[in-house]
Parts: sequence; C-alpha cells; structure tokens
Amino acid sequence: MSKFILSDIFIGSFPTTQGWGARPNVYAQFGQAGHNGWDFVMPNGTQIISPYDGVCLGSYEQRDSAGNFSGFGRYCKILHEQNGEFFVTVYAHLQSVEVSKGQKVKKFQLIAKSDNNGFSEAPHLHFGVYLSDAQGNKVETNDFGGYHNPGDKVIFEWKIENPTKPYEPTVEETLGITPDAKRALDALEKFRADKNHGNLEGAMNALLGAFKDLENLQKDTAEIRKQVDELKAELRDRDSFISGQKETVETLQKQYLELADMLGVSSDYPTIKGEVQKLIVVEDDVTVLRTQLASLKDSQGAEVGKIITEWEKKNKELQNQINELNKTIIVLKAKRVLDRFTDGEKIWLGVVTLFKGTGNFFKNIVTSLGRVITFPFRVIFKKRGDKQNG
Repeated sequence: MSKFILSDIFIGSFPTTQGWGARPNVYAQFGQAGHNGWDFVMPNGTQIISPYDGVCLGSYEQRDSAGNFSGFGRYCKILHEQNGEFFVTVYAHLQSVEVSKGQKVKKFQLIAKSDNNGFSEAPHLHFGVYLSDAQGNKVETNDFGGYHNPGDKVIFEWKIENPTKPYEPTVEETLGITPDAKRALDALEKFRADKNHGNLEGAMNALLGAFKDLENLQKDTAEIRKQVDELKAELRDRDSFISGQKETVETLQKQYLELADMLGVSSDYPTIKGEVQKLIVVEDDVTVLRTQLASLKDSQGAEVGKIITEWEKKNKELQNQINELNKTIIVLKAKRVLDRFTDGEKIWLGVVTLFKGTGNFFKNIVTSLGRVITFPFRVIFKKRGDKQNG
C-alpha cells in the first residue's frame, strides 16, 4: 500500500484538543477502544475544506429517540482515490454541509461549516478517516469502529499549505468532466473565442439558467392546472344547482297545469301552456351555455367573456318572455268571466300561500294567474258596492 497524501482540512489555524485513542473509558460506551479521530477547537461557522480531490458520499445526521443530535450529530463523508486505492474522510458536529451526494469535490473546496452538536461539549470539528473500497465501504474491522489513526505515518502523509480561502471549482469540475472531455471543451471554447461565439462557461451558466426557468415554468403550470381544476369543480357545482332548479321548474309546471284544470280555465290552457313552454326552452338554453362553460379546458378570458355575454343575452330574453307572459295574462284577465267570486278569491289566496318563498319568476306566474281568475269578481264586487253606495 502506498501512502495517501492529505493537506489542510479547514481555513485558519486551530489546535488539536483530543487526539487518536484518547479517553478510552468515555468511548467504551460506543464500543470503541478510545477516540477514533482528531478534534480541533474552532468557532462555529469555520470553513471546512477537502484535503484532496474526491466525491461526496452524502450528508448524515445522528439523533436519539427524542430527536436530539447525538454521536457525530450532523456530518458528511468524502471518498478519495489515490493510486487506485481508496479512503474516506469524515467531518462531524457540522453546522451545514455545502456539497451534495455524488458531487465532485476538488482539493481545498468548501465542503462544510463547523458547529457544536451531537456528542460535543464545545464548538469543534471531529475529523476521522478510514480505508475503503470504490463505493466508500469500510475495509477494516478494529476496536475503533473501522477508523484508522490519521497520524499513522505508514499510511498517511500530511502536506499543509495553509490556504487563505476555499478553492472555487469551475462548472466543468463541478460536473465531473474527464480530462479528455476537458481538452475537447477547451478546444471548443478556443474555437468559439476565435469565432467570437462567447465562452463555454457563460454558455453552461446560461443553460443552467434555462433549466431553472423551465423548473419555474413547470411550477407555474402546475399552479394554473390547480386553478383550472378548482374552476371546473365550481362549474360542476353550479351545473348541479341548475339541474335541481330545472326539476323544480318541471314540478311547478305540473302543479300549475293541474291547478289550471281545477280552476276551470281549460279554454285558456293552450295559450298559457305555450308561454310556459317558451320559458322552458329559454331555461334549457341557459343550461346548455353553463355546460359549455364547465367544459372549457383553457381558462382564456376572451372565451369565458363571450359565453358570459351570451348567457346574459339569453337571460335578458328570458326576462322579455316573462314580460310577454304578463301581457298575455293581462289580456286573459279581461276575457275570462267566472261565476263564484268568493270561492275564486279563496283559491287565489291559497295558491299564493302555497308558492310563497319560491323564485320570483314562478311566484309572478302564479300571482298573475290568480289575478286573471279573480279579476271579473273584483269588478262585479266593485260595481255592487258602487250601487249600494249610490
């Protein structure tokens, strides 16, 4: 096994407070012969960097049954390869992890920020390392949970460079482009520069921006679909209401025709029935228009406005039909002569009471019918009164 070369693991200079194998009596509770790494005292938020190129295996959290941080608290792992062999560096008690699972990591790149959580009494960084396979699995079993002493000079060699700030990787490095691909991209970028086509990094950033815009568009589309579904549900409710009203209309029509027969106005029956049929046709047209509105898949203002305008037109026609019916009833009042004023008056009052509380439209029809029936009697009654007074 060749030596693994490592460098700085944080920005700044901080002392070691606890070394490898320390306090065996304390770490016996974790099944270890002692402390399985190095501890460095440092302020919360200190920048933690990678000592060598690698790839992030992931970020993790250890918590107890109550949900509180325990053990390593929040920590992350970086897999490294040197000379065809692998090892993993571990960073614990973190405030945040700045890289994600599977992301390529460069030497001195910011990977985390320190904190004070888990099995920790003061702000510090716990650093550990173990030998692994290509997937980051431990290849050692020992009294320290498979971890290896970072100070073992047979396996590790430290070359400290004291960088003043983390390394910022390029887009190509972050995406993990191979050396051959990098050379090809460099050639392409040179070509674009020669042809005044701009730089590759700018193009990559623009592409990433386009992906972000697409993601936002998808969110907006989902919200619009939600609004459309809510509108459809509302229109379905309205359609159900209209269907119920139509059933009420049919029931009232039947009662009305039965009442007309009972009151002996069969000679006027065809005229009244024709007017009612016209109103039913108009009501059906309104129902069709509402169904068309409910079936709209795209909530476009122009189409909705057109249908609403058409509905208002039909509604106006309905009002005109009502007015015409009232005129017809007035004519019928002048023509119809009944014998029994007192009984007719009672029937009229009973009809008004029966339909009290229904829609104004049908209430007006029934009231008008009663007036037609009783009109002659009221005229006769008035004449008799005039004679008596005279």
